[in-house]
Amino acid sequence: MSMTWDISLVEKAKGKDVDAFTELYRIIAKSLYRTALYQLGNAADAEDLVSETVLDAWKGIGNLRDEANFGAWIMRILQNKCRMRRKQYAETPTMISTEENSEQTDYLEAEAAAEPRSAPETDPEQAAERLDVRQALAELSEEDRQIVLLSAISGYTTREIAGILSMNHATVRTRKSRAIARLKERLQS
Repeated sequence: MSMTWDISLVEKAKGKDVDAFTELYRIIAKSLYRTALYQLGNAADAEDLVSETVLDAWKGIGNLRDEANFGAWIMRILQNKCRMRRKQYAETPTMISTEENSEQTDYLEAEAAAEPRSAPETDPEQAAERLDVRQALAELSEEDRQIVLLSAISGYTTREIAGILSMNHATVRTRKSRAIARLKERLQS
């Protein structure tokens, strides 16, 4: 993302200026949604967690120490919520009915629905490539997938990802490099 935040806008939001906070949300909303969607694979849950994240951010913005880190701060809130939701998925053994299963949306398909393309994808080769990328991403560990997606989809730097995931910068850089190498190897085979 490497976004430079308007410090005065963040300071106004910290002072509970609704318009300033709304503008900050407008700037980061798409990135929050994409991140949640890629983490959860379910559009409805992604929307819910983005809403919860925004509410928590509004309530806690006074606790933000460094205005320049607003993006990483709100993304960390979202990451924690996604982690808890995935834990709920794992802990809740449920029988998924056909109706509920149809509501489960593949994360790439859901993103495609969220952002209409100028022309429909009709090239079978492109569709096959997208499937290969999805499968390759699924083979990565959860943390490596988060690192790659935060970098490639949301545009965060490794330093920002380290802050979001509460990891050492060098660790993020190494894991990103290794994950991308595994993706390349998988996609070239």
